[in-house]
Parts: sequence; structure tokens; C-alpha cells
Amino acid sequence: MKLIQRLRTLIQAAVYDVIGEDAEPEEQASPDGPAVRRLAEMLTEAQADLDALRLELAKAAEREKRITQARQEAENKAKSADEAVDAALRSGDDALAADYLKQAKQARAIFEESDELRQACQKLTGQIRSAVETRQERLNQLRSRYQALTDRARTTEALESLLQAQREMAQQTETLREELRTREEQITHREDRLAARQEWNQ
Repeated sequence: MKLIQRLRTLIQAAVYDVIGEDAEPEEQASPDGPAVRRLAEMLTEAQADLDALRLELAKAAEREKRITQARQEAENKAKSADEAVDAALRSGDDALAADYLKQAKQARAIFEESDELRQACQKLTGQIRSAVETRQERLNQLRSRYQALTDRARTTEALESLLQAQREMAQQTETLREELRTREEQITHREDRLAARQEWNQ
């Protein structure tokens, strides 16, 4: 019991840090009080984070679409070059066949690298989409709790739950941003290298 009481005391101190230790209980429970205002700010911040993730999702989906198109173009070039090799061999032009064979090999190499990039993009897009869904669900929960707090007396337990949820979302968002930034840099680097190879082979 003493441990639980100590934890509650610490939680209450953390709440006071957020809403102001001079706030009266009536002010904390008021729809216009500092507690509710702070919770409204949390929801705004959470929505901003979610909007940023949705933007990242749109960018990742566009990148995936672009790389998929490059992959398809490379595959088509490889098939055309293979057909040209067969035609040149049938006509007895070994030199021309060798030239087309080289083109086919280059196209297949680009196709394979594009395919790897496409898979990496699909994984990244899936991770962002999952993060968006998770954060949307969490935000809905926060909104429900916020609404509940505006409809009834505020309690230390409810404030503790919301504050903890906000901290968890902030930590998760920062971790995800770092991971996405690293993955995007890797994919961008490989995409630039692939583009350079395609330009060189033209």
C-alpha cells in the first residue's frame, strides 16, 4: 500500500508539473481549466504527428510506384534484348548478337536491383502504414478519454493514463522517425545509383 501511495504521489507531482501545482481541483476539473487545456494540446500534437506520418506514407507510396515502373521498364528492355539476340543469331550476325546480349545483361542487372529496391520500399511503406493505423487508433482512444474528462470530474488516474499515453506516443514517434530517416536515406542512395547506371547505359 505504501508503494502504491508513493507512486500516486509521484504521478500527482508529474501532473502538477503539466497543469501547474497552484491549480485548484475545481480548475483542473473545469472544461476551461489548465488540465483540459493541456490535454487538448496533447491531442493537437498527436494529430500533427499523425499528419506527418501520413505525409511520409504518401511519399513512400510514390517512391514505390516510381521504382516499380523502373523495374518494369528494365524487365521489358531485357526481354526485347533477348529477342534481338535470338533474331541476330538466326541471321548469322554474331557481332550484333553479342551487342544485344550485353544490353540484355545490363537490363537484367538493373531489373534485379530495381526489384530489391521495390521490396525495400514495400517493406518501408508497410511499416509506415502500420504506424499510421496504430497511431490513429491510439489517437481515437485519447480523444475518447479527453471527451470523457470533459464530461465528468477529472481524476488523477485519468490524467496519469493520458500523460503516459502521450509520452509513449512521443517516444514511439521519435524512434520511428529515426528509423524511417535511415531507411529513406538508404533507398535514396540506391535509387540515385540506379538512376546513374540507367543514364550511363543509355
